[in-house]
Parts: sequence; C-alpha cells; structure tokens
Amino acid sequence: MKPHKVFGVHLMVLAAATVATWWAFQRPQRPPTGGQLVLDISRAQLSKIAFEAPDHGSEATARPGGGFDLVVSEQKKRPAPPPTPSVDGGPVDGGMPDGAAADGGLAGTSPDAGTAAPDGGPAAVGAAEPAKAETVVNRYRASEDYERALERLFPLRAERDLGTPEHDKIVSFGLDRPERRLRFSTARANYVLELGSDSFGGASTYVRLSPGGRVLLVSSANLRALDVQGTRYLERRLTPLKERDVDRLVVTRGSLARELVHQDKGKPDAEAWVPGDRPDLRDERFRAWVGKFFRLSALEYLDDKDVPPSQSVARVLLQAGPEGRDGQEDIEIAKADVDNAAGKRDYFARSAFTGGWVKLERFGAEGVVNDMAGIVGDEGGEDKPAEPPPASPGSQPNPDAGAR
Repeated sequence: MKPHKVFGVHLMVLAAATVATWWAFQRPQRPPTGGQLVLDISRAQLSKIAFEAPDHGSEATARPGGGFDLVVSEQKKRPAPPPTPSVDGGPVDGGMPDGAAADGGLAGTSPDAGTAAPDGGPAAVGAAEPAKAETVVNRYRASEDYERALERLFPLRAERDLGTPEHDKIVSFGLDRPERRLRFSTARANYVLELGSDSFGGASTYVRLSPGGRVLLVSSANLRALDVQGTRYLERRLTPLKERDVDRLVVTRGSLARELVHQDKGKPDAEAWVPGDRPDLRDERFRAWVGKFFRLSALEYLDDKDVPPSQSVARVLLQAGPEGRDGQEDIEIAKADVDNAAGKRDYFARSAFTGGWVKLERFGAEGVVNDMAGIVGDEGGEDKPAEPPPASPGSQPNPDAGAR
C-alpha cells in the first residue's frame, strides 16, 4: 500500500475515534438502574438510619423540617503512659556488705525483679500500661452529601438476589458472624442489612436482609458511603439560603442596624448589594462583606453548656422573596469573652437551621465581625451586644440574644 493511502487510513481511524469519544461524553446520561428492586423505600420515608461496626457507629434521625441529625461514636485509644522504673537498683553490689556474695555483690535475682544497672542507676524498666480506649462522640446536622448518599442506596436494589443459601454458602459469604450492620426504619417497619464479605473485585458486598433472610449483592460504594466516621458529613452552612436567592438582609450591630438590598438580582454584570436608604450607593465593600458572610463555616456543633462565656456581637436577618415569603433566616454571631489556648478569641453562631450553637472557623468570622462597623456606619466602634433586627412579618428572632 502506498504511503499516502496508509496515512489516509490512519486519519480515518483517528477521526472515527474522536467522534466516538465525543458521543460517549456528550450523549444524555441515563440514570443507572442498579439492578433488581428489593425495597421500594425512598430517602424521604426514612426516619432512622444506623451503621454499626466493632469500633465505631453512627445514627441518623430525620428532622421534622427535613434533613437529618447525626450522632457519630468512635473508639479511640489514648496514648499509653510512658514506662516507669520498677525498682531503684542502687549501687552495683546491691548495697550488701563487702564479701557478702562471691558474684560481685549480688546475692541473687528473682525472676521478676529489676536488674541493677552497672553504674548503680535505676533498675530495668517495668512493662508499660496498655493504652486505654475512650469513646468520642460527635453530634451535628448532616450535610446534603449525606442525603445524596442515602439516595444512592435507596430504593434498595440488588445486583444479584441469591435467595436463602445453605449454611456453607452463608459462611463463604462472611455472613455467619457479621460484624457490620446497617439498620434503617420507616413509619411502618424496621429493617437490618448484615454486611459480609466483598465479592471478587470488591465492587459488591454480600448482605443479608431482615426480615426475610435473603442474601443480596449490593454496591460496596453505596454501603461505604453510609459508614460515617468523624465529621465526614458535618453541615457547615448556617442557612440553606444562597446569596443569589436572598433579596434583603438586615445587619444589626449593637443599637445600629442597616438594611442591604440585592439590587438587579440575577444580572451578573449589574447586580449589587446597596443600602436600603441609599440605593444609589453601589459600593464594592457591601458586596464583598455579604460574600464573606455567606462563606462563614461551622467547625463543630456545641451544646449550650459547652459554649464559653461570650457576647452576642452581630445579628443578620436574611429574607428571600417579599417579606421573606420564599425563606428567611435569623443568624446570631457571638464572640468569646476569653482567649482560647492559642491566645485567640473564638466565634460562635446559631440559627434555626443549625438548631443550636456552632463554633465558627475563626479567620472568616473575625473578618465578618471586624468589617461590620463599616457596613452599619459605626466605623471605629468596639464590639457591641447585638439587638434584635427590626421585625418583619413572619420573622422569629432569637429571644435570648445578648450576654451569655
């Protein structure tokens, strides 16, 4: 074959491969079926989900207004104390009179006695105490990622339904003494998935569904997504509202309050945050501050008793739609009265969405609070306890704002 024909064939193959690649990535994606439907239960029907493992576990409970609260427990070993000398060996001859023993002064050594050091130092070190395990518990609101993990598993589908196998098969599937379980409940029934071994390749896991005792092959990835540990699914937002959806917010600092209006909302080249009393003041500082406020991030959910003495320094009322008809949130920010171990002041926040106090990422919270004076028109002022924002129809500010 002539060279130019060979080159032409190569070009045709390359073009065909390019078209096939484009088609594979651009065609509409169909949702995977996931196999045979076993339980037609949706995420919205779940009231409780618990994952149990030998050294950790989690329990999610549905919240009345939507979402889930998570309680995650883990067994963690504390560092073992350093080994300590069991006996002071004393001088090299054991403190016996001269000539008391012909072996250098040591009359004898019991099997469990410390051995004296040649220089008269301490005896051999005794065995260290074993490390002790303690239970660490985290409580927090679950993020949307957790709800998406539930939606990947439910409705429950099986890649294969193996029915009720014989005992030897149960053993080979690792289901004779399962160490992991997934329990879930609806308003009508309770279910248990006992997790056994992974199939060849690890893509699927053998599980036994109760009631019924059927053995199924279920996606390992979907099961692992519900094996919650630590703060994997901690909700870090203070509100479900997004900046692009909010029409109005009221910033309160001490006795001063200012309304900011989302002007030209939805127009990327024109939208701005402007004072309600000065709609012509399109200052970049307002947009920048609102952006920082929406980036505030929760690090930890706290019980009231765990919040150190603090002062409420800011309140922000968010409203979407006329008078908040499409959603609203009243968020309070507090600053600790004393320094933490690093010599810095911590910041906290609470809202109806968080359901209680959360500890904030300090750097972002400090910037929001420090810049607030310029937003409300109180430049140079010190942190002041925040008063409730002006009430509007439907708003429910926290009644116990102020000093803690």
